Amino acid sequence: MTNYLDCFENIVSVFNEWFRVLKPDGIVVGMCMNAAAYTNPSGPLENRRRVQCFTETTLRCYFSGCKFSVKSIEKVDKFLYFIAYPNKK
Repeated sequence: MTNYLDCFENIVSVFNEWFRVLKPDGIVVGMCMNAAAYTNPSGPLENRRRVQCFTETTLRCYFSGCKFSVKSIEKVDKFLYFIAYPNKK
């Protein structure tokens, strides 16, 4: 479980590492800020620790590009809660 997804500089490397270490029946559960829920120009990047912005679409793209299937993404307030699993067959 992670709630620091938007603080990693190289998200593809993070997803690839998760894919490497997860067992075939493992899952990734986490949350991140929903960039689409903000109205101010800097959005979630107002917090200087964040270096990434995600929407439901970009999150799905990253997961699928790194060989994960998304089970669910829920939007709650300014957050995206996600569950994904590796496609290891």
